[in-house]
Amino acid sequence: MQFLSRRRWFLAADLVRTIPDKALRFFRSEVMNRWTDLLPDDVVTLNGHREELIAFLQERYGFGLRRAAVETMTLFLTLRSGFGPRSNFLKTQYDSEGFPIALTISA
Repeated sequence: MQFLSRRRWFLAADLVRTIPDKALRFFRSEVMNRWTDLLPDDVVTLNGHREELIAFLQERYGFGLRRAAVETMTLFLTLRSGFGPRSNFLKTQYDSEGFPIALTISA
């Protein structure tokens, strides 16, 4: 993308955030550890977002929305606590209700 020499402004909603490959691999492996009957091909579509994992659990296991949300929240909180409360390695983004919505792994 080329901008000449002028300053350009973008809305935050217009920016696309990418998740590093190692973060996706880590998240998918933790999902497979939690639900041991899953194969790598089953979780290839997951990208670390809460809503996707909830929909996946509902489709795969027939969970209701509430149970899938609780299972997802439990997984995210378990991952967070596994690295300690002051860890800079694993960051969890929360929605306005306090539920984890995305997992970010920093290098």
